[in-house]
Amino acid sequence: MVRCRPRWTRWVEATLRDQARDAAAQGEDFAVLAFAQDVARVFGPGAAGEFALDREALRRSAERGDARDLSAALVAVEALATARPVALRLLSDRVFTGADPTALLAQRVRDGATFEALAPPPAELSDLALVALRTPEAIEAGAPLSLLAELVARVGTDRARGDVPFELEVQANEARTTVRGSIPRAAALASQPWSVRIDLGAVKAGVTSARVVARMSGSTDPIPENDALTAEVVTRGSLVVAFAGDERSFDDARAWSRAFGALGGLDTLAIHADELAPKLDVLDALVTVDLDPRSLPRDVVASFVERGGGWLACGGYRLLAGFDDERADALRALLPLRGDDDGDARDVILLVDGSGSMSGAAFDEVRGAAPALLGAARASDQIALRFFTDHLDAPIALGSGGASEKQRQDALAALLAARAPGGPTDVDAALSALAEERGPRRSLVLLLTDGRDQRMRGATAERNADVRAKLSAAKATLAVIAMGGEADLEFLAELARPDAVRRGRDAGEIARAFESELARGRVRDDAPIRVLSAPSSNTTSIGAELANAMRGISLPALDRSLRARVRDGDELVLLDEQGAALLAVRRAGGGLTATFASEPSAEWAPAWRDDVGPLGPLLRALARARRESPRPRAQIENGALTLRDVPSDWPAMLEARAFDLASAAVDPLGSAQLSMPTNGVAVDPRTVRAGPWVGGNASDARTVELRLSGAGDWHATLTLATTCAAAFEWPERRVGEFLTAGPNAGLDAGPRAPERPRPHAAGPWLLGIGLALLLAGGVLGATRP
Repeated sequence: MVRCRPRWTRWVEATLRDQARDAAAQGEDFAVLAFAQDVARVFGPGAAGEFALDREALRRSAERGDARDLSAALVAVEALATARPVALRLLSDRVFTGADPTALLAQRVRDGATFEALAPPPAELSDLALVALRTPEAIEAGAPLSLLAELVARVGTDRARGDVPFELEVQANEARTTVRGSIPRAAALASQPWSVRIDLGAVKAGVTSARVVARMSGSTDPIPENDALTAEVVTRGSLVVAFAGDERSFDDARAWSRAFGALGGLDTLAIHADELAPKLDVLDALVTVDLDPRSLPRDVVASFVERGGGWLACGGYRLLAGFDDERADALRALLPLRGDDDGDARDVILLVDGSGSMSGAAFDEVRGAAPALLGAARASDQIALRFFTDHLDAPIALGSGGASEKQRQDALAALLAARAPGGPTDVDAALSALAEERGPRRSLVLLLTDGRDQRMRGATAERNADVRAKLSAAKATLAVIAMGGEADLEFLAELARPDAVRRGRDAGEIARAFESELARGRVRDDAPIRVLSAPSSNTTSIGAELANAMRGISLPALDRSLRARVRDGDELVLLDEQGAALLAVRRAGGGLTATFASEPSAEWAPAWRDDVGPLGPLLRALARARRESPRPRAQIENGALTLRDVPSDWPAMLEARAFDLASAAVDPLGSAQLSMPTNGVAVDPRTVRAGPWVGGNASDARTVELRLSGAGDWHATLTLATTCAAAFEWPERRVGEFLTAGPNAGLDAGPRAPERPRPHAAGPWLLGIGLALLLAGGVLGATRP
């Protein structure tokens, strides 16, 4: 709303001044509340004559979310109200999200309040939003595929007449096309959704990924984030596997996606890890490429596997980091293999050269690599930062490995605040002092220095050897990161073993050095590592079948692998020539999981990046487990929750509660009591459960988890993902039509049913700016912060 009205703030300020002047003339108190995701007090309560607009408070309110929770604002009004009469003034276009405020408004009027909605000036800039992209629930390979794009146009004063022309840029897999048309002016003026059919021709077997971008022809685009949507359509019979990576491993994930897609029988796509949750419902199997299990949406992935999904976790350092962390229990319990490590507690000491050559930009590179250090450390590791010059500074605690997000943020804040002291350095003296301080606990010392000028300070081979002996006696392992492009590599190699010196010319190199050193002893890197199939077995287990399928195949060697071992219930498929586990599978609920103790990267397993044939049977087995299990689907629409494709053994009566997975809130978004339909369905009613939805707009969340319960201890979990743009999470709703011009219009008869929910074209994330609720007369107290 704000970005379509450049003069919005000016109107708000003028209106507030007018209202304050009227209240002052009547000797009334005055308060201003702004609401978006939260409610903020902008002024008062206080004497209207003292009103001064807090523009900063108004701006902060706009930054608190992409919603317009009018009900929350009315609850805040209730908390402020006294016995004196209250006059409510609403500065808004009447759009709201969350719970319907109709009943609350009507109750306030019945309690004696007066109410008036003050309409804002018309929008000056026009905008077009793509609010939904509808796809068929099921389609056969070769059938014509059509999508339905729902557009909402908001017409500003810059488009005084005529219909609203648009262009839809469509990309479906590799094909591109453009659809042109126009929205009738009457529909645009009413902000009514306008549906446009997009014909894509015969659909191929597997998954079709479509992306649509909407443009209003001949106009600026004040809200670009509501223009684009993507959707996936899966044909019956295909096995769909997604390969997920992050900014470091996505190229490897994409390479594997292409290689496996060429095998036949598998349809593959590469996705970024942060897109994982909304896409799981169309997948049969998931492959994560060097992703820390702690970074995954835990409940969503666990539910996917429990309901029959397949999951292959492969990786190097980051998979290893979360492998044995107790905070990843829900996912760790699903995966086979465990890290082969003694797990003894240790101190990790970040020993940083504090000289002038290491200050400024050089230490900024260390800060940039800090997240890798905190992520790679084990839960039992205690991490500290220490500077040194010609003496050793006091330690700065950075917490433990496997820490919570808050603890990691605190550690990063400590690093940001730290400053190198400056001055000449004596590396040997600092290390000797550190060795003398050490107690019985073992430690890993990560020395970050350029090593320059140490010969001038008396560093010799004999002195370096003496330092190494002292560190060894103190149970301290030294690893050196040679900082910058002019480091004295000869001195540093003499100080530590040659394979313990790594370059650190930028944050990326430093991060890789952190990961490598923290994992030392837990990773095998004596390439080539031979790969063998597990010993022959007469059992008919899935692990034995996969091992037998790989027997006789020339399996590529690895350059690196995690040192791993099987646990009870794991089925070994591949191992190295030393007998260590490389690949195992495990049954988990209705699904099948696997862990591959390497990753398809140039550093770990370059030969496996393209030669994926040996793993083809594994991917098919993972995906087929999903196909053989029921896949119930959920939809919230028109005030009702409906479950389809319900398994035959589910209870007839269910209770469903919805939770926003991206929110820290513990209360559900809403609930429904579900039962089998008695008529009006064209499918077996035993496969359907439906019931009225009670609560707020559950679709405001990007990813919703439905927790189902039935008779006895029966329970299940389903995940829903929105199909609307980020700026149009789901359709917003308007306060009922009683909100017409004039005070209390239509409210004296009590609450009326609101109009049918519909999307609105205003950009939600700045909607809090200027959405003010004016309270005049007897309104005292505080609002929610």
